[in-house]
Amino acid sequence: MKYLTLLLVLIATHTSFSQRYFYLEKVVIKDPSEYVENEHNAVKAIEYMASTPIDDKDFDRKACVRFIIRYAEGCPGVTVTLDGYVSKLYKKNFDLLPMFMGFWVQSFINDKKGTQADQELFTVTALYTYVKDLTGHNIKSNDAIKSLIEAGDNGKIAEWIKAHK
Repeated sequence: MKYLTLLLVLIATHTSFSQRYFYLEKVVIKDPSEYVENEHNAVKAIEYMASTPIDDKDFDRKACVRFIIRYAEGCPGVTVTLDGYVSKLYKKNFDLLPMFMGFWVQSFINDKKGTQADQELFTVTALYTYVKDLTGHNIKSNDAIKSLIEAGDNGKIAEWIKAHK
């Protein structure tokens, strides 16, 4: 009986700690003021996504992805530009698209007066940092990712963006 009680406590504790971001599913964001009020949630969501590997079993990551998509979709002032290189980057890695969107949102939140070019450079640089750790983040390499990593390693991400538009 003592072991059963201990087991139940451990299961309940594990479940509550492993689902820290489910509250994002209930966050309502419709009015422009609600987007401003939830900037901290968007930043927390993208920081979590950027610090964890792509994993279909990570329910916190799924909650963060869904929140970022909702946030990017309706936030006034956020216009995510999806040029042709984006589809090449997420070939075999569909989960990189929400990362791209999240980094774009983070760029907007950090600098609301930044230009589209500024936001794109921030976004692609952050994505480079994420994909550079291929195995640690469960990323499948492809030609676009290889060339982005090479450009980032050489400090030429702006040139890479221009060449791949």
